[in-house]
Amino acid sequence: MYTESDYSTAKSTMIKEIVIAFSTLAVFLAAMIVGLVLRIKVLVITAPLIGGWGFYTIWVVKCIPWIRYNTFLRNLREGRRRVTECYYMDVAGDARIVDGVHIHDLNASLDAQGEEARLFYWDDDKPLPSLTKGQKIRITSFGNFITAIEEI
Repeated sequence: MYTESDYSTAKSTMIKEIVIAFSTLAVFLAAMIVGLVLRIKVLVITAPLIGGWGFYTIWVVKCIPWIRYNTFLRNLREGRRRVTECYYMDVAGDARIVDGVHIHDLNASLDAQGEEARLFYWDDDKPLPSLTKGQKIRITSFGNFITAIEEI
């Protein structure tokens, strides 16, 4: 389900967002230094305020989610996996966030009647599986996060 291009794309996007955040901070710090040299009090006071606000906003909104997603992908790549043979029940249409990753809940059952239900997480960046209810599947997972799914 995850390919090498997924890992490299996520890493390059994370690096790009971090560079943008620190570039924003550097521009406003440079403006503050110019204000110090030219003795412009308003620039000295407002540049670090606006720059700090901008850096914090970009860091929280853009960088932290990508850092968490890359941590998730690294753990997914290197972590232990388990294989579960089960029956597909359904997948939630709405995404939610678990461990900093947008996911859909995928329900499966160990028995055909649906009494031994298990919850798995499907990454929101991947297209939802097209399976029919009651279909037997094999899920490879890292914790509850699905790394591969195949029909049996």
